[in-house]
Amino acid sequence: SFSIVNAEVTFKAQKTGTILEGEKFQITFTLQGGYGENFHGPQLDNCNLISDNNVYQSSSTTYVNGKITTSSRIDYICVYYANKAGKINVPSVSINVNGKQYKSQPFSFEIQKNNGTPNQHITQKQPSVDDFDTSPQTINDAKSKTFIKIFLSKHSVYEQEPIECKFMLYTLNQVQGIKPSTLTLDGFLIEELPINLNNVSIEKYNGQQYKTLVLKHLILYPQKTGKLNITTGEYVANVLINQVQNIMGMQYIQQQSVPIKLTNEVSLDVKSLPSPRPTNFSGAVGKFSVSANISPTTFRTNETGTFTYTISGNGNVKYIKEPQISFPSEFELYAPKSNANAKYVDGRMEGSITFDYSFIPLSVGKYQIPVHEFVYFDLDKQEYVTLKTSPINIIVNKGVSSSKNEAESRNDIIDINLNKKSLTTNPTFIVYTIWYWLIYVIVIAIFITILIINKKKAHLNSNIVGLKLAKANKVAMKRLKLANEYLIKNEDKQFYAEIISALWGYLSDKLAIPTSQLIRDNISTELMNYGADEKLCNEVIDVLNLCDMAIYAPHESNEQSKVVYNRTIDIINKIESIKRNK
Repeated sequence: SFSIVNAEVTFKAQKTGTILEGEKFQITFTLQGGYGENFHGPQLDNCNLISDNNVYQSSSTTYVNGKITTSSRIDYICVYYANKAGKINVPSVSINVNGKQYKSQPFSFEIQKNNGTPNQHITQKQPSVDDFDTSPQTINDAKSKTFIKIFLSKHSVYEQEPIECKFMLYTLNQVQGIKPSTLTLDGFLIEELPINLNNVSIEKYNGQQYKTLVLKHLILYPQKTGKLNITTGEYVANVLINQVQNIMGMQYIQQQSVPIKLTNEVSLDVKSLPSPRPTNFSGAVGKFSVSANISPTTFRTNETGTFTYTISGNGNVKYIKEPQISFPSEFELYAPKSNANAKYVDGRMEGSITFDYSFIPLSVGKYQIPVHEFVYFDLDKQEYVTLKTSPINIIVNKGVSSSKNEAESRNDIIDINLNKKSLTTNPTFIVYTIWYWLIYVIVIAIFITILIINKKKAHLNSNIVGLKLAKANKVAMKRLKLANEYLIKNEDKQFYAEIISALWGYLSDKLAIPTSQLIRDNISTELMNYGADEKLCNEVIDVLNLCDMAIYAPHESNEQSKVVYNRTIDIINKIESIKRNK
């Protein structure tokens, strides 16, 4: 068995979209659960009632667990003309259903000023089903009422000049979903900006108000010259249309979802930059300023310094190539890190890009980072502009772990002061004189003295090297103790700098080679000459590389620092245990 249940009768009213002064608008009164009689559209202040006889009917039947539920819907669409901006009060409207009267709830709305500006945007909430056209449609109607347009901030630009591009959906229908297109644009660098797919607006286009939605918001950087095509690709929109069916002399509206393919294409004229281009042209197009600084300007050898070069302005900020800065040859230089911070403001891409050049001075002295020229193409002046940084003077003092060859003056031979003797007038055979034999003795004594002094000097020199060798482990362990303090405090940059300093200083003392002459290119050779095997040499290089990377790039955790610390101690112990052939 089964039972038939009629749906509850309701009667409500609501307007469609945003209403502008001097334009037509609709108010829809919807009756559900019955068939009404004696409906009349209300008269509104400052509005003319054009029509209240647009009636559309639909019905549905559901069968669940032996229960049949029937429902019907009738839309009474009243068309008005808005004479004047201001607040409009819609009174309660009554309708008779099976001898019983039902009333709609009163409500109010605003008629907004119409400034006559085409394509005026008015932000709205996400529309409901009733916000859209409820009149009968065909598939071709739906296609003509739903389309995509491409909007460009400019239609003629220079290569590398950024432009704004929007893909906008226009519709008079209810769109249930849109399948996005995979975008491929030849000849452009593309930067996609975030969008809000819930931000539906009302826009007047060709004299009619459309629901609009931004599908894509892009910044395009043309990489080629000439006429370049910009295409949306193919989108597929599922659109609900209202189809009329006649059953037993009554009209019913049935909603149906149909897929519609949407696409559009425009062209952009891209001009070539003027010729000839300066040889040191940076590739920047827009309007910029530059600054360079280093802090402090006084360093010690083997200390890490950073030279910062900043380019600010508007244009293709994010895609400016790395400046080629001239550094003294006595500096060990690392690959620069860049950080771009730019956003689209008032039709322009504005911001800055910073290049950080990290370096380590290896020798004591006074140095200079010379003037650097930054050349860009100024869009306002339509010409190339050259900006110059100021030279930066740097003083490098001797560091704690650095070694410097110092000349030591020593008196190897003590002057001999022979007493003068009076000459005799009596001729004597010299061979029979004591002085003859005494000269032999003195010459031999001098020769023996020279040998002794040279031997002592060589022994002293060997002791200096030996002293350095003996102290090398102690000095390294002292530095590692300081590095361990940084490790406990999680001061990573200081920790890795101290590890590098300790290891370089230890190797310099142990191998008796000044730090300025000990570089990565010869460290393996010197260690092998000392007696280390290839595995130990590779381990030393690996730890130095890990430290360099950790200083200028974030590392994973404190556990990595502990591993580096233990590996450094192990390296020093292995080098100390090397037995050399005397």
